Amino acid sequence: RHAINNSNVVIVVSEPGVHDAELMGANPENVHVVPNGVSSDFCPAEKEPEDGGYILTVGTLEPRKNYLRILQAMENLWDRDAAPDWVIIGKEGWDYAEFVSRVQNSKHKARIRWLRETDDEELVRTYQNCLALVYPSLHEGFGLPVLEAMACRKAVVVADNTAPSWVAGPGAMRVQPRQVDSIQEGIERILSEGAWRRQAAAVLYRRAQEFSWEKAAEKTQAAYQDALVRYQEGVLATV
Repeated sequence: RHAINNSNVVIVVSEPGVHDAELMGANPENVHVVPNGVSSDFCPAEKEPEDGGYILTVGTLEPRKNYLRILQAMENLWDRDAAPDWVIIGKEGWDYAEFVSRVQNSKHKARIRWLRETDDEELVRTYQNCLALVYPSLHEGFGLPVLEAMACRKAVVVADNTAPSWVAGPGAMRVQPRQVDSIQEGIERILSEGAWRRQAAAVLYRRAQEFSWEKAAEKTQAAYQDALVRYQEGVLATV
Protein backbone atom coordinates (compact mmCIF):
# COMPACT_ATOMS: atom_id res chain seq x y z
CA ARG A 1 0.00 0.00 0.00
CA HIS A 2 2.86 2.38 0.80
CA ALA A 3 4.39 1.83 -2.64
CA ILE A 4 1.06 2.32 -4.40
CA ASN A 5 0.23 5.44 -2.43
CA ASN A 6 3.58 6.98 -3.34
CA SER A 7 3.55 6.04 -7.02
CA ASN A 8 2.72 8.20 -10.01
CA VAL A 9 1.65 5.24 -12.13
CA VAL A 10 0.72 1.63 -11.35
CA ILE A 11 1.13 -1.15 -13.92
CA VAL A 12 -1.06 -4.26 -13.76
CA VAL A 13 -1.02 -7.18 -16.19
CA SER A 14 -4.78 -7.67 -16.68
CA GLU A 15 -8.07 -5.79 -16.52
CA PRO A 16 -9.10 -7.61 -13.31
CA GLY A 17 -5.80 -6.37 -11.87
CA VAL A 18 -7.17 -2.83 -12.00
CA HIS A 19 -9.71 -3.79 -9.35
CA ASP A 20 -6.97 -5.38 -7.23
CA ALA A 21 -4.93 -2.17 -7.47
CA GLU A 22 -7.95 -0.10 -6.46
CA LEU A 23 -8.47 -2.29 -3.40
CA MET A 24 -4.89 -1.46 -2.42
CA GLY A 25 -5.59 2.26 -2.72
CA ALA A 26 -4.60 3.05 -6.32
CA ASN A 27 -6.37 5.79 -8.23
CA PRO A 28 -7.80 3.99 -11.30
CA GLU A 29 -6.77 6.96 -13.45
CA ASN A 30 -3.15 6.14 -12.61
CA VAL A 31 -3.38 2.45 -13.50
CA HIS A 32 -2.03 1.09 -16.80
CA VAL A 33 -2.94 -2.39 -18.05
CA VAL A 34 0.11 -4.00 -19.66
CA PRO A 35 -0.69 -7.65 -20.43
CA ASN A 36 2.04 -10.24 -20.48
CA GLY A 37 3.20 -11.69 -23.76
CA VAL A 38 3.99 -15.23 -24.81
CA SER A 39 7.14 -16.60 -26.37
CA SER A 40 7.00 -17.71 -30.00
CA ASP A 41 8.31 -21.08 -28.76
CA PHE A 42 4.74 -21.83 -27.70
CA CYS A 43 3.06 -22.84 -30.92
CA PRO A 44 0.79 -25.59 -32.23
CA ALA A 45 2.27 -28.98 -32.98
CA GLU A 46 2.84 -29.81 -36.64
CA LYS A 47 0.51 -32.77 -36.15
CA GLU A 48 -2.25 -32.62 -33.59
CA PRO A 49 -2.33 -35.58 -31.17
CA GLU A 50 -5.15 -38.08 -31.23
CA ASP A 51 -7.93 -37.89 -28.64
CA GLY A 52 -5.97 -40.21 -26.37
CA GLY A 53 -4.05 -37.34 -24.76
CA TYR A 54 -4.15 -36.12 -21.18
CA ILE A 55 -5.40 -33.28 -19.04
CA LEU A 56 -2.69 -30.78 -18.08
CA THR A 57 -2.31 -28.36 -15.19
CA VAL A 58 0.70 -26.05 -14.85
CA GLY A 59 1.47 -24.12 -11.69
CA THR A 60 3.10 -24.14 -8.27
CA LEU A 61 1.45 -26.39 -5.70
CA GLU A 62 -0.31 -23.97 -3.35
CA PRO A 63 -3.91 -23.48 -2.19
CA ARG A 64 -4.96 -20.74 -4.61
CA LYS A 65 -4.16 -23.03 -7.56
CA ASN A 66 -7.10 -25.20 -6.46
CA TYR A 67 -5.39 -28.57 -6.89
CA LEU A 68 -7.47 -30.35 -4.26
CA ARG A 69 -10.74 -29.57 -6.06
CA ILE A 70 -9.27 -30.51 -9.44
CA LEU A 71 -8.16 -33.83 -7.94
CA GLN A 72 -11.62 -34.53 -6.58
CA ALA A 73 -13.20 -33.70 -9.94
CA MET A 74 -10.74 -35.96 -11.76
CA GLU A 75 -11.30 -38.81 -9.29
CA ASN A 76 -15.05 -38.56 -9.84
CA LEU A 77 -14.49 -38.82 -13.59
CA TRP A 78 -12.00 -41.68 -13.25
CA ASP A 79 -14.55 -43.59 -11.18
CA ARG A 80 -16.61 -43.69 -14.38
CA ASP A 81 -13.57 -44.05 -16.64
CA ALA A 82 -14.61 -40.73 -18.17
CA ALA A 83 -11.27 -38.92 -18.23
CA PRO A 84 -7.70 -39.52 -19.39
CA ASP A 85 -4.61 -39.22 -17.20
CA TRP A 86 -3.69 -35.96 -15.47
CA VAL A 87 -0.26 -34.38 -15.86
CA ILE A 88 0.86 -31.71 -13.38
CA ILE A 89 3.87 -29.46 -13.91
CA GLY A 90 4.82 -27.41 -10.87
CA LYS A 91 7.13 -27.18 -7.90
CA GLU A 92 6.08 -27.37 -4.27
CA GLY A 93 4.98 -23.97 -3.06
CA TRP A 94 3.32 -23.63 0.33
CA ASP A 95 0.62 -25.59 2.19
CA TYR A 96 0.80 -28.39 -0.38
CA ALA A 97 1.17 -31.37 1.98
CA GLU A 98 -2.53 -32.28 2.00
CA PHE A 99 -2.66 -32.42 -1.78
CA VAL A 100 0.45 -34.60 -2.03
CA SER A 101 -0.97 -36.92 0.64
CA ARG A 102 -4.28 -37.15 -1.22
CA VAL A 103 -2.47 -38.04 -4.43
CA GLN A 104 -0.36 -40.72 -2.73
CA ASN A 105 -3.45 -42.28 -1.16
CA SER A 106 -5.72 -41.98 -4.18
CA LYS A 107 -6.90 -45.22 -5.74
CA HIS A 108 -6.26 -43.48 -9.07
CA LYS A 109 -2.71 -42.36 -8.28
CA ALA A 110 -1.36 -44.32 -11.25
CA ARG A 111 -3.24 -41.88 -13.49
CA ILE A 112 -1.44 -38.83 -12.10
CA ARG A 113 1.98 -37.78 -13.37
CA TRP A 114 3.69 -34.99 -11.46
CA LEU A 115 6.68 -33.21 -12.99
CA ARG A 116 8.27 -30.80 -10.55
CA GLU A 117 10.04 -28.98 -13.36
CA THR A 118 10.76 -29.28 -17.08
CA ASP A 119 13.03 -27.57 -19.55
CA ASP A 120 11.50 -25.20 -22.08
CA GLU A 121 11.33 -27.72 -24.89
CA GLU A 122 9.62 -30.35 -22.77
CA LEU A 123 7.16 -27.78 -21.46
CA VAL A 124 6.14 -26.83 -25.00
CA ARG A 125 5.78 -30.48 -26.03
CA THR A 126 3.66 -31.17 -22.97
CA TYR A 127 1.29 -28.37 -23.93
CA GLN A 128 1.19 -29.53 -27.55
CA ASN A 129 0.30 -33.11 -26.65
CA CYS A 130 -2.41 -32.42 -24.07
CA LEU A 131 -6.13 -32.42 -24.73
CA ALA A 132 -6.77 -29.33 -22.63
CA LEU A 133 -5.36 -27.19 -19.84
CA VAL A 134 -7.36 -27.23 -16.60
CA TYR A 135 -6.61 -24.07 -14.62
CA PRO A 136 -9.46 -23.10 -12.26
CA SER A 137 -7.19 -21.02 -10.02
CA LEU A 138 -8.94 -19.05 -7.30
CA HIS A 139 -6.95 -15.88 -7.99
CA GLU A 140 -4.28 -14.79 -10.45
CA GLY A 141 -2.76 -11.56 -11.61
CA PHE A 142 -2.64 -12.93 -15.15
CA GLY A 143 -2.33 -16.70 -15.55
CA LEU A 144 0.52 -17.21 -18.02
CA PRO A 145 -0.03 -20.99 -18.44
CA VAL A 146 -3.43 -20.19 -19.92
CA LEU A 147 -1.88 -17.97 -22.59
CA GLU A 148 0.84 -20.56 -23.27
CA ALA A 149 -1.80 -23.25 -23.82
CA MET A 150 -3.79 -20.92 -26.07
CA ALA A 151 -0.69 -20.23 -28.17
CA CYS A 152 -0.35 -24.01 -28.61
CA ARG A 153 -3.98 -24.09 -29.82
CA LYS A 154 -5.36 -25.87 -26.79
CA ALA A 155 -8.71 -25.54 -25.04
CA VAL A 156 -8.69 -24.25 -21.48
CA VAL A 157 -10.84 -24.64 -18.37
CA VAL A 158 -10.63 -21.53 -16.19
CA ALA A 159 -12.36 -20.01 -13.18
CA ASP A 160 -15.08 -17.54 -14.07
CA ASN A 161 -14.53 -13.84 -13.29
CA THR A 162 -10.76 -14.14 -12.88
CA ALA A 163 -7.75 -12.80 -14.76
CA PRO A 164 -7.27 -16.12 -16.63
CA SER A 165 -10.86 -15.94 -17.89
CA TRP A 166 -10.11 -12.39 -19.12
CA VAL A 167 -6.96 -13.64 -20.84
CA ALA A 168 -8.83 -16.47 -22.54
CA GLY A 169 -11.82 -14.41 -23.58
CA PRO A 170 -15.01 -15.98 -25.00
CA GLY A 171 -13.33 -19.22 -26.08
CA ALA A 172 -12.73 -20.50 -22.54
CA MET A 173 -14.67 -23.12 -20.65
CA ARG A 174 -15.60 -21.22 -17.49
CA VAL A 175 -16.33 -22.96 -14.20
CA GLN A 176 -17.10 -22.01 -10.62
CA PRO A 177 -13.75 -22.69 -8.92
CA ARG A 178 -15.10 -23.44 -5.44
CA GLN A 179 -17.56 -26.05 -6.73
CA VAL A 180 -16.11 -29.47 -7.53
CA ASP A 181 -19.21 -30.35 -9.56
CA SER A 182 -18.70 -27.31 -11.79
CA ILE A 183 -15.03 -28.13 -12.39
CA GLN A 184 -15.97 -31.73 -13.12
CA GLU A 185 -18.68 -30.73 -15.58
CA GLY A 186 -16.33 -28.33 -17.35
CA ILE A 187 -13.67 -31.02 -17.77
CA GLU A 188 -16.22 -33.60 -18.88
CA ARG A 189 -17.70 -31.32 -21.51
CA ILE A 190 -14.34 -30.32 -22.91
CA LEU A 191 -13.45 -34.02 -23.19
CA SER A 192 -16.73 -35.33 -24.59
CA GLU A 193 -17.42 -32.62 -27.17
CA GLY A 194 -14.47 -32.96 -29.51
CA ALA A 195 -15.81 -30.62 -32.19
CA TRP A 196 -16.48 -27.90 -29.61
CA ARG A 197 -13.04 -28.40 -28.07
CA ARG A 198 -11.30 -27.99 -31.41
CA GLN A 199 -13.35 -24.92 -32.30
CA ALA A 200 -12.67 -23.36 -28.90
CA ALA A 201 -8.96 -24.08 -29.32
CA ALA A 202 -8.97 -22.27 -32.68
CA VAL A 203 -10.69 -19.23 -31.16
CA LEU A 204 -8.23 -19.21 -28.26
CA TYR A 205 -5.29 -19.48 -30.64
CA ARG A 206 -6.44 -16.39 -32.53
CA ARG A 207 -6.83 -14.49 -29.27
CA ALA A 208 -3.34 -15.52 -28.19
CA GLN A 209 -1.96 -13.59 -31.17
CA GLU A 210 -3.13 -10.38 -29.47
CA PHE A 211 -0.55 -10.86 -26.70
CA SER A 212 3.14 -10.29 -27.36
CA TRP A 213 6.19 -9.11 -25.43
CA GLU A 214 6.70 -6.42 -28.08
CA LYS A 215 3.29 -4.94 -27.24
CA ALA A 216 4.08 -5.29 -23.54
CA ALA A 217 7.33 -3.34 -24.03
CA GLU A 218 5.57 -0.57 -25.96
CA LYS A 219 2.86 -0.21 -23.33
CA THR A 220 5.43 -0.28 -20.53
CA GLN A 221 7.35 2.52 -22.21
CA ALA A 222 4.14 4.54 -22.52
CA ALA A 223 3.43 3.96 -18.80
CA TYR A 224 6.92 5.19 -17.87
CA GLN A 225 6.42 8.28 -20.00
CA ASP A 226 3.11 8.93 -18.27
CA ALA A 227 4.79 8.47 -14.88
CA LEU A 228 7.46 11.02 -15.82
CA VAL A 229 4.83 13.55 -16.88
CA ARG A 230 2.83 13.04 -13.70
CA TYR A 231 5.97 13.32 -11.58
CA GLN A 232 6.99 16.56 -13.27
CA GLU A 233 3.50 17.98 -12.84
CA GLY A 234 3.66 17.10 -9.16
CA VAL A 235 7.04 18.80 -8.77
CA LEU A 236 5.78 21.93 -10.49
CA ALA A 237 2.66 21.94 -8.32
CA THR A 238 4.80 22.14 -5.18
CA VAL A 239 7.06 24.95 -6.42
